[in-house]
Amino acid sequence: MRVFKVTEACTENEYMVGLEDSIYKLIGKQSGSFNIVAARILGFTYPDYLRFVRQSYNATLKGKQGYSYAIYKDRKDCVAVVTLLNDAWRKVEAAIVSKFNEVMGGEQE
Repeated sequence: MRVFKVTEACTENEYMVGLEDSIYKLIGKQSGSFNIVAARILGFTYPDYLRFVRQSYNATLKGKQGYSYAIYKDRKDCVAVVTLLNDAWRKVEAAIVSKFNEVMGGEQE
C-alpha cells in the first residue's frame, strides 16, 4: 500500500511529501500536521527528520509558526523521499501483520 505521494506546494515548481487521497478517505478530515508520520515511520523525531531531509535530500525548511515543513525544489529529491517513506511503511505494515498473526496463532488477512 502506498501511503505517501509527491504533491505540489503552493509555490510553482516546489514539491512536498503528502498522503495519498485513499488515506484521507480512511481517516476522514483531520486537523494538525501529518508530517510527523513521516518522521516516525523512519524512526526520527520530527526535528531530526527535518535535518535528515535537508542534509540528504536538499529540502528547504519553511514555516515560522506551528510545524516547520520540508519543500523540495527538485521533484526528484521529493520522489526519493516518498520512495523511502513508502518502503519504510511497507516494513512497518509487514511487522504489524506478523505480530498480529503471532498473537492470533495463524495467518490472517
